[in-house]
Amino acid sequence: ARVDQPLLSDLERSLPRLLSSRGEGRAAGEPEAGRGPAGTPPLHPEAPPAPPASAADPALLAIDAALVEDWLVRFLVEEMVERRGFRRAAVGLSGGVDSAVTAALCARALGPENVHAFLLPHRASSPESGAHARLVAGALGIPHREIDITGAVEGYLSEHEPEADARRRGNVMARTRM
Repeated sequence: ARVDQPLLSDLERSLPRLLSSRGEGRAAGEPEAGRGPAGTPPLHPEAPPAPPASAADPALLAIDAALVEDWLVRFLVEEMVERRGFRRAAVGLSGGVDSAVTAALCARALGPENVHAFLLPHRASSPESGAHARLVAGALGIPHREIDITGAVEGYLSEHEPEADARRRGNVMARTRM
């Protein structure tokens, strides 16, 4: 399964190319001076190891967002288009950050005309989440369709789990959306 779904190996292969294409100072394939890949000792044994970072150190969260975006878009193109022949995507758009980022990356990788968003509200869903999802779809220029899942969820619950608590109801909603 790891051979069919490479992640770290793709990054290790693609990162030097992405860095050089962005005009970074290091030569393609050359890691930061004195550092090996994450989790490995320094490449140059004579270089002193970096001091341990404090858990409160904001530098631990610092990333090159443009580089990460470029890599993720390239990954989607390679995996979806080049490797599997998919040229279109369907995205469940909830109004949350995860689905918004997914939709934006797919729109960049495939073109907004090739991404279709589905908004799948339940009567208990927040109206703001639907409004946010519509804003995201509009801002990205991707078509969307709204399908209320209340009937499907309530039909299942009333027949099979009438005593379901709020957590279980939420889980059924999530599974219906999937």
